[in-house]
Amino acid sequence: MGPQSLRFEDFCRSTGLDHATVENLMRNELLDISLWRDKEHTRPFGIFDDVLPTPEALAAMGLSVRAEYEPESLRSDEQTDDDAGKAWVRPWRHARYCR
Repeated sequence: MGPQSLRFEDFCRSTGLDHATVENLMRNELLDISLWRDKEHTRPFGIFDDVLPTPEALAAMGLSVRAEYEPESLRSDEQTDDDAGKAWVRPWRHARYCR
């Protein structure tokens, strides 16, 4: 099983950020970890859930998120027997979002 994603609407709801703000964030700051329904980046789909930005990272971008936003609780933990012991590595540089 490969990386999972958190749907755009669910990210908006969990952070308390409006759709326009999240869409802009996905196009600019989170482009490497964003998924789109089209190649023109006009229809957002979601964000890889293993690298969701922390509340602190979003605050550093000048965004105020809900106190209840906890990226760890939104991550997929599904794992099959075939996945046991495997480390999924994405080639993108995303350490700045996972602190």
